[in-house]
Amino acid sequence: MSWLDKYIKYFGWIIVFGSLLFSSCKATKYLQESEILLRKQKIVMHQTQIIENHRILSSDLTAQLKQKPNRKTLGLFYTRMWVYFKLQNSKSNSSFNKWLSRVVAQQPTLVDSLIATQTRDAMAGVLFNNGFYDGVVEYDIKRIGNNNADITYNVFPESPFKVRNLKYRSTDTIIEAFLPSLISNSLIVKGKRLNSADYELEALRLVRFFKNNGFANFNKSHISSLLVDTFATNIDITLEVLPPNQSNSHQKYKLNNIQIFLDYNTNNAGQMPQTDTTINGVRLLSYADKSPFKQSAIQKLIYFNPGDVYNQDNIDFTNKRLSSLPCFKFIKIKTDIDSIQNDKININILLTPSDKYSAGIDYDLNWETNTFLNQALIGTAVSYNHKSKNILKGGEVMNLSLETGIAVNPNPQNNNFINTIDFKFSNEFRIPKFSGFLGLYTALTKIPSYKHALVKQSMLTDMQKLATTSMLTSYSYTRIINLYDIQALNVGYAINYQKSNFQKYQINHLGVSFLNTKLDPKFDSLISGNIFLQRSLAERQLFTGLLFRDFTYTYVKPPNRWAEDWFGRINVESSGAEIWLANTLVNAFNKTDVNFSQSLKFSQFFKF
Repeated sequence: MSWLDKYIKYFGWIIVFGSLLFSSCKATKYLQESEILLRKQKIVMHQTQIIENHRILSSDLTAQLKQKPNRKTLGLFYTRMWVYFKLQNSKSNSSFNKWLSRVVAQQPTLVDSLIATQTRDAMAGVLFNNGFYDGVVEYDIKRIGNNNADITYNVFPESPFKVRNLKYRSTDTIIEAFLPSLISNSLIVKGKRLNSADYELEALRLVRFFKNNGFANFNKSHISSLLVDTFATNIDITLEVLPPNQSNSHQKYKLNNIQIFLDYNTNNAGQMPQTDTTINGVRLLSYADKSPFKQSAIQKLIYFNPGDVYNQDNIDFTNKRLSSLPCFKFIKIKTDIDSIQNDKININILLTPSDKYSAGIDYDLNWETNTFLNQALIGTAVSYNHKSKNILKGGEVMNLSLETGIAVNPNPQNNNFINTIDFKFSNEFRIPKFSGFLGLYTALTKIPSYKHALVKQSMLTDMQKLATTSMLTSYSYTRIINLYDIQALNVGYAINYQKSNFQKYQINHLGVSFLNTKLDPKFDSLISGNIFLQRSLAERQLFTGLLFRDFTYTYVKPPNRWAEDWFGRINVESSGAEIWLANTLVNAFNKTDVNFSQSLKFSQFFKF
């Protein structure tokens, strides 16, 4: 295609696109005489004082806008709306037209006074729910030309009503005894503007409190709406905890029988268990002659016992811990009121095991270019992954991975046809419980710091409930023909502590990495001018951490109502501290210096 043909082609496309835009700018001509296009809408806040949490209030008001003006192409043309009218007049029902109708076309947004009134009322409701009881919202429709109009919503918050007094009450004497302590930590705060969201959060807090203190059937329907008395711009609030529908008082429950069915499924549901073991009052039942799980290990993941006061958090946490074990496919915790003792609750935990083993094979084919050696290589690799669940009958998991690959040079010339050979092996063993690593954490709770021990006892207790332990071994070997060999061996012992959905700690205590390289003369000559590569590859290196190797703290803040979130990570790593200390102590008692690094390079560093 000549340059003239290209320019004619491009010019033609410009004409087509320009015609489309020119036509779409006249899209409003398709409107009926009584139809007015909503060009834009805005909210104007007429405030006489600084409003607390102004951004949240503005966001809530904006969310009430029930219409969305049509989008413009390049900010000038109603192309999507023009396509809509064209399709309305088209008799074709082709698949292309259907696609245009579904993806491109946009129906015109017309000014509707009824919708504007509904929007105004919704905004007034937002003001009321945020404590602006005298707030007013008005709207104004301004015509622009013949077929366009703008809507402005004028918001007058006026003075907010603030909480002066707060009172909790209940006709249930058992519930009444808890209320003084609850009101002292209320989320409805004196002196602040009353917000309906605060009431909802406070109601949920009260429900959770009572469910954690034995009242298993307590729910949000037992929390009354707020009773409000206003004085000028102050309000007195009364919140009442209501009794059950058919009783004068709420029933407080204790746990009675706790049974765990270790291998439950729909096929054996009606059968008699073959094994029955009781540990600390908890019955562990199995339908097999020999239980597939170590009963004591499973019982340690149950955070309630017979005779305990009913606590919903403990039941939910037990469910969470059991669900974290890959050896179970389904977990169901059933609670039932005892048929004889109506103040007792029986709990049945139904555990359905998953497949004990899983395996997979992956095959990879790739093309890569080595600019350093000016080579184009074709590589292939095969990997095998094997997972063993419940390997020691306590929910332990072992992940085994093997991978081998080869890269060839399709145009060898002066090079070898086989360029690279590599092999990788890794094995991770995870235990679903915390291991104190030689009693280190217990010792840290006894060492005083500025205000408290180096590790708080409460944190250690939390880690014993939530943390898991993993041990990792890996080995890799890479051989590039006529250049170099690299071998790497890693051994690690780590504790993973997921404090919450947003905070995670990973501590690698034992970490040993050995790197061994062997350089061929050809490669040695290629890097002769690069001191960094020579020092990195020419020596055998050992990275060590016998009590501490590295620490990582991760925090993820969930998105807020504006989809804003943030992520943070802190990492501390060290190597060789123990070797340096041992070397120093040996030299302190020797007349001549001893250097442990003569035949093997011990890497010594601290990184933050």
